Amino acid sequence: MRPSWVEIDLGAVAANVETFSKVASPARLCAVVKADGYGHGDVPVAETALEAGASFLAVALVEEGARLRDAGISAPILLLSEPGIDAVGEMVAMGLTPTIYTKSFLEGLRKVATGGLPVHLKVDTGMHRAGADAELGFDLAADIASEPSLQLQGVWTHFAVADADPAFTNDQLASFRRFVSRLSDRGIRPDLVHAANTPATLIHPDSHFDMVRVGLGIYGLRPAPDAGPEVDLRPAMRVVSHVAFSRWFPAGTRPSYGRWRPLPSDSWVTGYGGRTRRQVVRS
Repeated sequence: MRPSWVEIDLGAVAANVETFSKVASPARLCAVVKADGYGHGDVPVAETALEAGASFLAVALVEEGARLRDAGISAPILLLSEPGIDAVGEMVAMGLTPTIYTKSFLEGLRKVATGGLPVHLKVDTGMHRAGADAELGFDLAADIASEPSLQLQGVWTHFAVADADPAFTNDQLASFRRFVSRLSDRGIRPDLVHAANTPATLIHPDSHFDMVRVGLGIYGLRPAPDAGPEVDLRPAMRVVSHVAFSRWFPAGTRPSYGRWRPLPSDSWVTGYGGRTRRQVVRS
């Protein structure tokens, strides 16, 4: 048995989902469970989030969506970025909801999609990581709307500094609103318009639209200590370890790798045991 372990409190996950659902209401909640549920375990976190009121899940990779489907999860799963063209067939077969922001991916999707596959269009409003600029976005939206094998279910963007720069965030929000309005003028009205991540959900209620995407928050963490109003969030992870060894050293000793910091006073230095394992609990 390893002397160190990580405990995951699914009760805390459920409570945090319920908290964010209330903050965002009447918008729906999409629980972001990419990267193995931020290290908390993607399948148990996804199941818990859905039971607590989330109606959508989001992942970064097709493989992550496959893990959820293999576990029997049937809820909508949004891919936050375009996969390689070679993964499109698997993505469609598993009923994952793709995000589109390039013409090449749209063309690859057209070749395998059938029956009005729901898709989401991502527009870049200032994050500059992935997403179509406005003009390309309009072209893509028109192409999707005219394609019988696809359904433009959602349009979204992502905020870069929602926890730190309200002026820039408001500029992004205004740009996104203009984009959605121009789509509407063309008769294109997706069911789900979404923009808010965890900090925007807390700080910018005017960004909630039809759905919010909450990642960090459902694990009980704020993006910054003073971000947004006081809400009761419960950290879902704690690291526990047995003491492996203790030793007394005089002030000035520089223990461990790099010898970076001298001890300010006579001190006991304690070591903890090796690598960790994950243990899921419910509170």
